[in-house]
Amino acid sequence: MLSIVIWSLILCGIFALLILASKSQAEEEEKNKKMIKECGEYLEQQIEETGFNSNIKYSYENQEYGILIVFSFDESAGTILIMNSRKQCDLIKFSDVIGYEVMEDNQVVGGISRAVVGGIIAGGAGAIIGSQTAHKKKVYSYGIAIYMNDIKNPRMMIPIITHAIEPHVKEYKKAIEFADHIGITLKTIIARNQAAINQ
Repeated sequence: MLSIVIWSLILCGIFALLILASKSQAEEEEKNKKMIKECGEYLEQQIEETGFNSNIKYSYENQEYGILIVFSFDESAGTILIMNSRKQCDLIKFSDVIGYEVMEDNQVVGGISRAVVGGIIAGGAGAIIGSQTAHKKKVYSYGIAIYMNDIKNPRMMIPIITHAIEPHVKEYKKAIEFADHIGITLKTIIARNQAAINQ
């Protein structure tokens, strides 16, 4: 009889912990949704204040971790706007972009390094990635490094994934797609910069 009471108490305790954990996770997700909404509003405000005229905008959103990254460009002004969920907003001139690399777990898995800008390679940023991550159980970090012709700020990192994730899940595939869009845009910008130098 005593063992039944003990087991009942243990099960009640486990059930209570599960309810608390579920409630805490729901509250965290709600907080992240609110933060992402505020960041979207902040981005619109920044665009209006700077006179930035967005031709195309790519975004990556992960509500579970409160991540929002927006990559947009204004072709007529020749500028890129990058903003994240920490409300960090950066403007980069097309002419300052000299290379980019896609990084996964601190390894280069795609892009155009500064050394090969003269002979720009065909193919998207994600083309190489599939074969390299197929054997991995988890990916711990994933992002893009943009190299610029600026001694004070030669590299800008765009961290997309900052937590352990399995390569087959939707969020990882969304990250690759986002990186591909950015990579193709940067590749075009670098090719134009190179063509202007060669004239």
